[in-house]
Amino acid sequence: MKIEEQYPRINVVFGFDGREGELINFSEISDALDISPSETRTPDDWPEALKRQAPYLPEEIRPRSTWDIETEYEVSYSVSEVFEKLLYQLRGKEQIIRTLSQNMKLMVSIGVGIHMKETDGPEMVLTSEIIAFAAAINAEIGFDIYSYSDYAEELKEENIALKKELEELKRETLN
Repeated sequence: MKIEEQYPRINVVFGFDGREGELINFSEISDALDISPSETRTPDDWPEALKRQAPYLPEEIRPRSTWDIETEYEVSYSVSEVFEKLLYQLRGKEQIIRTLSQNMKLMVSIGVGIHMKETDGPEMVLTSEIIAFAAAINAEIGFDIYSYSDYAEELKEENIALKKELEELKRETLN
């Protein structure tokens, strides 16, 4: 079974966000942390529709520069277990992160992505170490939770069965 079909799947993202329209010196961040980002974006990398609507959007979703590192999505029943993998890369670099954030006027954020079946979610405990780390770097922690019902799986199976039935009817009609 592919990982996309297993639940719950969790990933954790750490990032620096610039202000709307401002560019971030990505290499300065990478060099200071001695980490290559998983992804970087400039305001030009955002979808055109979002750029056109920028003046009407909340500041946190307007096109901006971002520098992120993230864990791969993995099947896990523990948010803190996956979070630890990100902390491993950043532990001991709290002062560097605070300095970069202050000097470059960047926001620091941590996001937890969870894909789960509606009745089979992970434990969502943030250890005191995780909370202390987030506080030390002045980061907010957000959760994006995507819950899939078993009903969707039933519809998928029903759709497959209907397609097979339709193919058989076509074959019978052609013969």
